[in-house]
Amino acid sequence: MVYFIYNGAIYNLNTYLPISATNPILNTFPPPGGISLAVSPNLNSATGPSPTFYAVVGANYVYYDGTAWVNTGHTSGSVDIGGGGGYIYGKTGNQIFRYDGTGNAIMITTIPAAVNVFDIAADCEGNFYVLDLGGSAFLRKYNSSGTLLYEWTVLGGPPSAICFSLSGNQLLVGSSPVYAGTVDPTSTTVNLTSLGNIPSAIDFGGCPFTGAPIVADTLYQCKATDTLKIRASGGEPYSHVVLNGSASISGIGPEFSVVPNGFTTVVLYSSTPACGSGGNAIDTFWLTPPPIVSAGPDDTLFGCGKYTGTLDGSLTGTSSWVDYAVSWTPAGIISSGGTTVHPVVNPTADTTFKITVTTDAAHGGCTFTDSVRIKIKDESILPDYRFTLHPGCNGDTVSFVNTSVRSTHSSWNFGDGVTDTVTSPRHFYPDQGSYQVKLIASNYLCKDSAIKIVDTRHPLQAAFTSSRDTICQAGTVSFSNSSIVTLQPAGYSWDFGDGGSSTLQNPAHQYMVAGTYRVRLIANDTLPCRDTLYSTIVVDSTPQLDIVPDQYDICTGQSVQVTAHYTHSGNTGLDWDFGDNSPATDINPAGHAYELPGTYFITLKAKYRVCEEQSARDSVNVHPLPLVNLGPDTTICLDNAPFFLSNLAPLAPGDQYRWSTGDTARVLRIAHHGTYSLTVTNPYDCNATDAVVINKDCYIDVPNSFTPNNDGNNDYFFPRQLLSKSVNGFTMKVFNRWGQSVFETSNRNGRGWDGRFNDKEQPTGVYIYQINVVLANGRTEQYSGNVTLLR
Repeated sequence: MVYFIYNGAIYNLNTYLPISATNPILNTFPPPGGISLAVSPNLNSATGPSPTFYAVVGANYVYYDGTAWVNTGHTSGSVDIGGGGGYIYGKTGNQIFRYDGTGNAIMITTIPAAVNVFDIAADCEGNFYVLDLGGSAFLRKYNSSGTLLYEWTVLGGPPSAICFSLSGNQLLVGSSPVYAGTVDPTSTTVNLTSLGNIPSAIDFGGCPFTGAPIVADTLYQCKATDTLKIRASGGEPYSHVVLNGSASISGIGPEFSVVPNGFTTVVLYSSTPACGSGGNAIDTFWLTPPPIVSAGPDDTLFGCGKYTGTLDGSLTGTSSWVDYAVSWTPAGIISSGGTTVHPVVNPTADTTFKITVTTDAAHGGCTFTDSVRIKIKDESILPDYRFTLHPGCNGDTVSFVNTSVRSTHSSWNFGDGVTDTVTSPRHFYPDQGSYQVKLIASNYLCKDSAIKIVDTRHPLQAAFTSSRDTICQAGTVSFSNSSIVTLQPAGYSWDFGDGGSSTLQNPAHQYMVAGTYRVRLIANDTLPCRDTLYSTIVVDSTPQLDIVPDQYDICTGQSVQVTAHYTHSGNTGLDWDFGDNSPATDINPAGHAYELPGTYFITLKAKYRVCEEQSARDSVNVHPLPLVNLGPDTTICLDNAPFFLSNLAPLAPGDQYRWSTGDTARVLRIAHHGTYSLTVTNPYDCNATDAVVINKDCYIDVPNSFTPNNDGNNDYFFPRQLLSKSVNGFTMKVFNRWGQSVFETSNRNGRGWDGRFNDKEQPTGVYIYQINVVLANGRTEQYSGNVTLLR
């Protein structure tokens, strides 16, 4: 039954009956005087009628006590109210108020958006509902704390309405005409259809809680064969009707046994009114069947050593107002989603998984189970391969055999930048080396790889060292073979460059002829591959040394030149020793002078880089110079007896004399003045010379010019150098060109003529002189001639 206010009166509307002259019908008690109306259990009086009507007058809640409206003194916060489940809810905009009869209404929540239907409704379980008809029309169900529980899309109906109400499972929308639709907890939509025109309702007040079921208005089956017990309120006669669904109902009332077949709505009728006065009592029961729980089909998980899958469980036939708790076992191998019907599992062996769905006691306290068998199949790859090396001289070929398990595809990386997809390939490596070869083996599901080192190195390298790289002629060289030959047995071929050869590993060879030789070693392995190495051996000639002086007898102060005749090849230096502590190095020929007479031994050492040092020796005799002494200088007079010169030094045997006059006698007769020398040569061609000056003792020398200019040089005419040693008398006269005597003197120690006559300077020119000399031996000499006066 739904009640509404119209034109200051309250009307009753049975939404399960068609609109007629008697539906709706005018109620017998007066309205409260406001515009709001709700039906609720009596929240304010334990002795008053319950359920009863509530309204908002002014700002306070009022309720009908059977005879009058009573003011509760509690503010409502809203004039749009709806009651049920022990609460009265109010709505102002998007704010929701709740009243429980103990005090003023409190705001419990705000809904996400304001709706264009101002009314609010509630059900017997204390849930409240809001309706929006604009845009995406919806009906929303919230619990008593303001948590959204369910939402239906509203289809059809008017674009707006003043009020709405719930009666049983019907939604009633107050408009012209009035629309109604079934609220099905198993559906997501409510389809509104017209009931017809009724007086324009100001507010609806529903009575969804009429009747008193044994447990609740919503009963739950835990299995499809469960019998549910429902009880009608009021008195006889009792009747029932299946509003939707189907059910087997037995009993005559007030208690009935019901076995529903799926979701079923049963309405019980009795003759005792329960909401207001008059009419039949109606109670609606929602009989909720058990959901269908399935763990899904048995399945096989294919994996690569690890197995992950999602179980295809399902939970159907549920009721939107029931909370179902889902769990799976065994829980230890469920990685996620263990409280959903599609958990992610990680089994390690064939496993049976069990799904358990439970409801709380308020929703039947049911437990539903099912199982599924999940097998595993290992599709993981066991990658592996083997390979065979086929070595070559100019590259190596490797054969690969893929031995992977469960592999259908192969991808090779040979480690040298080359790849292949052949199952068992052959690959050519042009260069020897160590290669990391990777095989990626895969199938439709799994992939794995194997890496091995393929070593194609079989180095062949000819190498050797020699005991010496330079030897002396007829020397022997030992060769030490350090070749690397991986593939044995090895072979060796030696060519020593002089026509000799060997196949020994470490031979020795004697070189009899000097020269430069190119030694070659060819090393080969078992393939055979070959490698060659060259080296050079230098063979120096056996050195020869001789020295030859240019003379064997020399005089003191004289040089001897010694020439070395030696082998130049390999020579590193010459060391001379001349026997007088005067060494010399690296010269040839070598010259040396001796200061003292004697016999000297000259030694030369020639050094060589590999051959032995050579030594040569010879001697030279150094003879002293002959002794020559002619005595001091002397004088001679032309008219006296001859003068004889001779060597005053001791005579040595074999000495030979040669005078400057060409004479070879030991004594030289001197008749004239002059310079005389004697050269004495001994048998070793050493010679010495002495000279003596013989001055004339019987004349003087007269100059032929003079320059009387007072410069201190040749200012006077006079026999300046008196060569005569004994002049006893002397006169000198000077005449000019006219025969006039301009100067006269007998002073042999005087200065002579100064170029003046009578204290006057005489002109430049030629003058005549006359000189008379008396010598100590009585000899007289006259000298006349010309002298030139120069200015």
